Amino acid sequence: MNNTLLLLTSAMLGVGAASPSNAATSAPAAVPVPTTAGCLLVSNLFAKHATEEKDRALGERLVYFFLGRVDDRNAEELKSALRQQRPAINNTNAAVLMNACVHEMQVKAQMLETASQQLEQGK
Repeated sequence: MNNTLLLLTSAMLGVGAASPSNAATSAPAAVPVPTTAGCLLVSNLFAKHATEEKDRALGERLVYFFLGRVDDRNAEELKSALRQQRPAINNTNAAVLMNACVHEMQVKAQMLETASQQLEQGK
């Protein structure tokens, strides 16, 4: 089981920065704070529309990660959160937001890896 956990966290930590071809790169974009709903939206966009396969695969992984964070919400709460975040995401800031969401997942994966190592050491 521990090897599976380490493989999972390694795979999660190994994700690269997202860079869809349609995102503007000339000026810094105003980025919404990465919320669960915002990350669900942007990762779903990448999963469905990114031109690079690696970006689509990253989007899919992030969708599943952030789906796991909505289990305490009912359908109306989730719909409201998605509706609130949708206008804040555009071609100018999508890649930057995606990178913030990737970072959030990486932080949680590192926390999981650290906890696993501490458990192995009897801490």
